[in-house]
Amino acid sequence: MELMDNGKTCRDINECEPVGACSQNCTNNKGSYSCSCVDGYRLKSDGRGCKVDDDLPVFIIISNFEGIMKKNLEFGETDLVTNIQAKKLEVDVRKKQIYYIKGYDYKFTSIALNGTNPETYHFEQYVVSWALDWISQNLYTCLRHQNDASVISVLPLYGSMRVQGSSPVVTQNNTFIRSIAVDPRDDVRLMFWGMFNSSSNSGGVYRAGLDGSNQLLITSNQSDTVSIVTLDLPTKRVYFYFSREHFIGFCNYDGSNRQVVTASNKLFTHSFGARMFVFEDWLYWTVNSQVIRADKLTGQNITRYELPETNQGWYYSRVTELSLFHPSKQPTASNPCETANCVHICLLSPNAPGFKCHCGNGYTLNQDGRSCDPLVVYGNQTGEYENPYL
Repeated sequence: MELMDNGKTCRDINECEPVGACSQNCTNNKGSYSCSCVDGYRLKSDGRGCKVDDDLPVFIIISNFEGIMKKNLEFGETDLVTNIQAKKLEVDVRKKQIYYIKGYDYKFTSIALNGTNPETYHFEQYVVSWALDWISQNLYTCLRHQNDASVISVLPLYGSMRVQGSSPVVTQNNTFIRSIAVDPRDDVRLMFWGMFNSSSNSGGVYRAGLDGSNQLLITSNQSDTVSIVTLDLPTKRVYFYFSREHFIGFCNYDGSNRQVVTASNKLFTHSFGARMFVFEDWLYWTVNSQVIRADKLTGQNITRYELPETNQGWYYSRVTELSLFHPSKQPTASNPCETANCVHICLLSPNAPGFKCHCGNGYTLNQDGRSCDPLVVYGNQTGEYENPYL
């Protein structure tokens, strides 16, 4: 409570604003407040934090010049998965798979968590960033920008369209998209991306449906670039890193309640292609050969996880990618695409009926909303089809 200007009466202080009193849910009470956690988490003894409500091991998947490793957060053990030097990582927790891109290859490989059963997929261009929709099994990729445009495309990991290559979902002119994150849960079905727009000289975070619908800029800074985005699923907050002003912040999925977590020009050794993630009460990111953990709301209580230095020195021990490996990273949800009967590609959507059929490159969606026909160039006597995305 606080005394009002009249010096006689008191009014309640809302301890839940700004965000910071509770890790997840905060309820303001008269003269006090209380914290609670979403399903799948339990409240810690401090009455503020939230912990996953299971006894499953929690791994961080790490890549450096030695290879891909998994580190047990509880016991600190680090095991080598493969000696491949991966430039980009993504995981599928339910399938116990790791996806990686080696160097600047136009392909990526999936392997089991124990390093076995490799399988290769191909891209048409170099991938700047990617994110897996673990419900529909669509891989969203930001391809190398050409002609001052960035394209977010989707690649089905299963089905007949897998061999046909990726298909564009979002195109932004004069824009460099640097990082993608997705939330395919039933009440969300959104993707987010960090970008820099050269025409407006500003960077920010965009939001759209997983079908590319309802694009919206939710936060931005003039003369800056958002090079990393990640999501805190329980709170429906998006975390972002503005790489020129060197600060990590967050806001709600709709852009409200924007706050700075921490600011320093030493947050990242390199931000292009780097990763950070949120788990329980903590935010994780990398600096050189360390994985840094800090309070996700205040940036305080920092813990450093050091990787062993390689025989080639500290430079080759630098962490180039990391990802959380735990079921809370990819919670279960319904998948309307299972019964959608889309001929080419099915995308989850925030709009009814929860999905949208999508066509591959050079095809257009028929009026039935499910089948696809080749896109014909009218007046072209050769009978060839035009690819509208080239």
